[in-house]
Amino acid sequence: MGAHFSSHIFPACSEAELQKKFDDLIERLRDENGSDGYNGSFTTCRQGLHICRESFDTVELASAWLDEHAEKWGAVLAVKVGEFASAFPATKAAKELEQRFNDLSKELESFYPDILARAHKQASSTKKCTSCGSSIAVKHLYTHELKYIDRMDRHVFRGSDLVTCPVCHNNLLETETDKKRLASLKERHAELSKRVSEAKEARLNDPKAKAAKWVLGGWCAD
Repeated sequence: MGAHFSSHIFPACSEAELQKKFDDLIERLRDENGSDGYNGSFTTCRQGLHICRESFDTVELASAWLDEHAEKWGAVLAVKVGEFASAFPATKAAKELEQRFNDLSKELESFYPDILARAHKQASSTKKCTSCGSSIAVKHLYTHELKYIDRMDRHVFRGSDLVTCPVCHNNLLETETDKKRLASLKERHAELSKRVSEAKEARLNDPKAKAAKWVLGGWCAD
């Protein structure tokens, strides 16, 4: 069994965004190639993503460095190309806007897990479903740590599955106040998302920002 060098390019983004994009890429590659440990893709690089401090002027120089430093069975390495500063918010107002959007996104992500955590802290160990009448032990409800995608049967859990009755799937823990708060969060998130997207589009029209990118490389077993 051999190996070959493979690379991939992402537009300039934060390291956290890069990690998410890499994770999404790995999921897609797994769907395409299955569990074969010698499929020739990044999924055979067993140590995930390693973001390096090096930066380069061109993709060619970056690729040459990655080719030399990546290892079979090792991590996929990532380096910067171009001037990254031009691709990110520069003014205080722009930074605050993006921070508010990120904070609100995290609040939305934790909305249902927080409701479940609240139920776990209550004195009663059970909750009666108003729809089917079942008495549900709170400890048997999905926990915050549950992965939303079960890779064996491809069942995708919605966030609301965390707080519904496991028997009839009716709302079990979400109150009317929760519903109103969720609607408000979604409305504010949509508004901020539009403003952040418009600001990002304006920045990325800068030629320097367009040239900035992440180059990823790894030796893939085949």
